[in-house]
Amino acid sequence: MIGQIAIEAGIFVPEVILYTSAASIGGFATPSYELQLANKMVRILLILAVGFFHVPGFMFASTLFIIYLAHVRNMNTPYLWPFIPFNPTGLFNIVIRRALPTSVIRPSIVRPMDKYRQPAKSKTK
Repeated sequence: MIGQIAIEAGIFVPEVILYTSAASIGGFATPSYELQLANKMVRILLILAVGFFHVPGFMFASTLFIIYLAHVRNMNTPYLWPFIPFNPTGLFNIVIRRALPTSVIRPSIVRPMDKYRQPAKSKTK
């Protein structure tokens, strides 16, 4: 109702209301406060781009944001790994998580000297 009034009054375009509602719903699924703040900053920039330039502004701002994320490295690891550079094994291991004790192979992105983990020690003597 508030969105409809804002559109009829000419304050916002329908795209801004749509993107804001989608971002607000996504905010409830964010697990940490810091991540929620980072998402909020990106959301505000995207809303400003949509407000000034409509759909082309959203496309341009989203493209710039994805390019930025593709260039960021955290602890000498690409931020978007295993998507960029694409690594199907790493993607499978992220989507289908195994318990750490049952994981046998180390991730290739950290360039381990030994690909396989050491076997677990027996607790009996």
